[in-house]
Amino acid sequence: MAQPPVAIARLTDQMEPRVARAFLDAVQDMTTSANMSALVAHIEAGNTEAIMRSLNLQPDMLAPLDRAITEAFADGGQYEIETQDVPDPDGVGPLVIRFNGRNPRAEAWARERSSQLIVEILEDQREMARMVIQDGIARGVNPRQTALELVGRMDPITRTRQGGFIGLTGQEAGYVMNARTQLTSGSPADLRAYLERTRRDKRFDHHVQRALESGEPIPTAVIERMVMRYKDRLLKTRGDRIARTETLTALNAGRKEGFDQIVEAAGIPRDRTKKIWRATGDSRTRDTHLIMDEQERAKDEPFATPGGFLMQHPGDVSLGAPPSETIQCRCWMEYKVDYLGITGDGD
Repeated sequence: MAQPPVAIARLTDQMEPRVARAFLDAVQDMTTSANMSALVAHIEAGNTEAIMRSLNLQPDMLAPLDRAITEAFADGGQYEIETQDVPDPDGVGPLVIRFNGRNPRAEAWARERSSQLIVEILEDQREMARMVIQDGIARGVNPRQTALELVGRMDPITRTRQGGFIGLTGQEAGYVMNARTQLTSGSPADLRAYLERTRRDKRFDHHVQRALESGEPIPTAVIERMVMRYKDRLLKTRGDRIARTETLTALNAGRKEGFDQIVEAAGIPRDRTKKIWRATGDSRTRDTHLIMDEQERAKDEPFATPGGFLMQHPGDVSLGAPPSETIQCRCWMEYKVDYLGITGDGD
């Protein structure tokens, strides 16, 4: 097992904040530009499709995320081209090329990965919105309050919305709903359970402690602020998770494409190339990926997990690998060329 090269780690550190920021900016754009009057009217009328339109749950709203991932892909490709010491096919000096993001294969990856990710995000957002609306109906909340819970409240200084459900997964929305129930129930067991939530804003803990000691309920306005802050923290966590997963996936995919372009430009026989799976090897590495460490494959042959899932590179989902094998994966690949085999000197 080995740590990734310093340059890859540096690229990852540079790109992850950009991807996270792009996701959060897209969410902020959705919520701030939401048509509140239309949203309230459509919630009241129960018009699901119109609600989704009012929430701006459209692919073009995620364009910043698309661009950031494409940039990470191109950076991975250029990194691989710059770090492979390949001789020029004419026999004079090293091969000099630049990563071609317009290569049809490169464009296809960017298009397909972006489309798949955006569809997944938007489908989950629509399901989450339905959950929130149904929860509001069950609690007897009026349509305007439900709309505010979805998109958040406008900050008078920044003129942006904060504390909304938009951007969270359905599972995370469930966490928020359960947290609200714990805070409003008045049950000491529920209040103590709330204090175990990792993403809560601990600055509000004294309100919970006071309620436990006095038996008096937490003021409704305070609960709303606590819930809003919990949403914001969950949203940041989701942005970080998307950034970690998508950045490494894009960098690995870009490196693969960069190596493909080297092989083609230098005229290297594909059967003289190989790739090696490298697991990070720390306490956060999946057991399945530890087992895969040093697995060697021909350049175009997929790696295989112990469970039989196939991946062209760490984070690859194109061959059906599930999230359990890809989300926040930090493994990397090493590419090698058998120059002795090409020249025949190894015979």
